[in-house]
Amino acid sequence: MSDNATAARGLFDVTEAIDRRFSPLQKMMYVLAALAMILDGFDGQLIGFAIPAIMKEWGVTREAFSTAVASGLFGMAIGSIAAGYIADRIGRRLLLVASVFLFGGSTLLIGFAQDVGGITMIRFFAGLGIGAALPSASTMTAEYTPKRLRTLAVSATIICYPLGGMLAGLFAGQILPAAGWRPLFFIGGAIPMAYAVVLFFTLGES
Repeated sequence: MSDNATAARGLFDVTEAIDRRFSPLQKMMYVLAALAMILDGFDGQLIGFAIPAIMKEWGVTREAFSTAVASGLFGMAIGSIAAGYIADRIGRRLLLVASVFLFGGSTLLIGFAQDVGGITMIRFFAGLGIGAALPSASTMTAEYTPKRLRTLAVSATIICYPLGGMLAGLFAGQILPAAGWRPLFFIGGAIPMAYAVVLFFTLGES
């Protein structure tokens, strides 16, 4: 439908309004999605930095953690595949909020783990949230960004995932020597959980 025809019928063309300019609201939605992706990468990489400290404390080998790492990756695969199906039913906004809260809460629970089996189970649920957050955030970015900037914005959002992993390394370098691996997960999980609350009250529906 052309813009003139739309105006003549008194209809509001959402696509045309989004493409016309990059409004403060659209920019805020982009920033919220990008921050979610930074935390996604942050929590996704924490376990890798903590494994040496856990090995030393529990007296286990690196091979013992192979199942835990695989469990997280398996969860990510399922979360990514299921994200589109779930978003079509509950909306991308609620799915992104739930995903961030899930991987944050799961990461926090790793701080209470007493054995590798416990970490393996928790990492699966963390992977579900981590995997579902990426397509949710990138899709919301695409839907809120003008067409002329869409490719750049989506690419920049995806890049936020490895950026979060880099920040996790810097964070672990400060926390592990000073407080140990459990506070690493307590803090690393609490931050996304708090941010999920922020998203719930500030993020608009796609």
